[in-house]
Amino acid sequence: MNKSLFPQLLYCKSLDTALVSQSSEVDELTNRIYDLLLDHELKNKSGKVKTTLKTILLNLYSVHLSDPSLFIKYSRDENFYGKRLRRYVGNSIAYSSFITKIIPGLLRLRLIEDHKGFNDRREFGNAYLSRMKAKPKLIRLFKLYGIQPWMLSVSKDKEVIFLKDNKKEFTPYKDTIFTNKAREDLQHINRHIEAAVIDLDLSDEAMTDLLRKLRRINPGEIDDKEKHLSMFTDKTLRRIFSNSSWKLHGRFYGGFWQNIPERKKTIIKGKEVKVPDRYRQYITINGDATIELDYSSFHPKMIHDLAGIEMIGDPYEGIGDLDREHGKSIFNKMINAVGKDKAESKEKAIGAYMNEFNHEGMTKVAANVALEAVLERHSQINKYFFSGKGRKLMYYDSQIANNVMLRAINEYQTILLPLHDSFICIREFEDKLRQLMREEYIEVMKSEVSPKIDMKQSEYYLSRNEIAEQELYRDEYGDLKDMEIKSDPKQKLRQETLEKQAQLARSEHGIRFEDVFWPESIEEKYAPNDQDDYL
Repeated sequence: MNKSLFPQLLYCKSLDTALVSQSSEVDELTNRIYDLLLDHELKNKSGKVKTTLKTILLNLYSVHLSDPSLFIKYSRDENFYGKRLRRYVGNSIAYSSFITKIIPGLLRLRLIEDHKGFNDRREFGNAYLSRMKAKPKLIRLFKLYGIQPWMLSVSKDKEVIFLKDNKKEFTPYKDTIFTNKAREDLQHINRHIEAAVIDLDLSDEAMTDLLRKLRRINPGEIDDKEKHLSMFTDKTLRRIFSNSSWKLHGRFYGGFWQNIPERKKTIIKGKEVKVPDRYRQYITINGDATIELDYSSFHPKMIHDLAGIEMIGDPYEGIGDLDREHGKSIFNKMINAVGKDKAESKEKAIGAYMNEFNHEGMTKVAANVALEAVLERHSQINKYFFSGKGRKLMYYDSQIANNVMLRAINEYQTILLPLHDSFICIREFEDKLRQLMREEYIEVMKSEVSPKIDMKQSEYYLSRNEIAEQELYRDEYGDLKDMEIKSDPKQKLRQETLEKQAQLARSEHGIRFEDVFWPESIEEKYAPNDQDDYL
């Protein structure tokens, strides 16, 4: 890997071995490049090479769609593609075909740039996988062969239930009644999400600004976290369980909306602080504006319920002289910290807290004071701190999320976009979502009362009164949609492409969506008109 390019190479997306396409255009391009490998890297015809090549080309196209600056992150370790992890990798990639034939061939043809990974823990603190992306010559071939975004889809065989061991590495497992049911539930959810049009109501200029923020690497930040916006391919979810247990973690990952930044760093009065950067507020589902509802003090409420203690007031306030942001941070780090023993867990919580507020000059002494303040404020639940209980709480919240999403689909024909402790839904579904969130919390946690449910506030989200005013305006002057400002060129093209891609999924799975949930609206929508009466 070219270390001088290291910051740019951190802007990456993992190789998606489940990308597929049924289009003849993709097959024609694959066949053309495959023929160019013959008598060079490939001495004999090979179906495995062709299958692997197609998957790689789909990835290169998908990543370019997301952002021409984005790289694909991939492993050169033969073990990664072996039988042990076959459940996760799938059958579309053959190691020998990929590493010894396709990569050298694409380099010879000058279709990709490639940067081998390296292990330099002294300078960079970690080992980093290889990176590649399409060169202009390959981009021209995509256009020449008529490849379109709607031609991309995800294999029905893609594994969606993942298990990590205590080293945080993916591990093989045998299916159980639980994993089969969890997979069936999530595949059902994913089919409906794929059939929906999930977009960002952003102008071309605003979208460019968002991509610029996603690819920006802040000074001092060296991590391999994915921060891309792959709207055409990253709509399906996966559940990740940890510590080789189906009762720990289990949260949902993989949706592109989860990569949209919620906060950004900025300088106020000479200090670096985090402020709202709410691009999520512009998410639309099937053309409808959305809101985001979240559980307030989610995990503290769970802990109090598990302890059989009523939670009084805001658990993040009244912690020494800390403000709510600092109180929330240190509380949750004390719940989530995991070490060999309580002492190591305590040190990890302190270290994580100091790292988060490093820009404030946070010291170990101040972090210790904050930690002791939490113990004093929450003496009744002290046994839950430094216990690694956070992963169990994540399992509970993942079960709640699973049930809420299923009910939204099965009972109301609408989808939700999960964000761990919150959900994005269309505006009209707000009341029903609140109801589902309350009911499923009470069901899973065996509690009498659910946490408070808040709506993320912004200038884009409308209150119920504002929605009512909008309805009056429509009655007086006509449909607001007829008065909307026209979309920018790239925005319009993205909308049309996402719609076509979703329509294909709807047709394949026989899916339809509802868009009104108030009784009077449903009654009016489905009331027979005069022509129906005549017939």
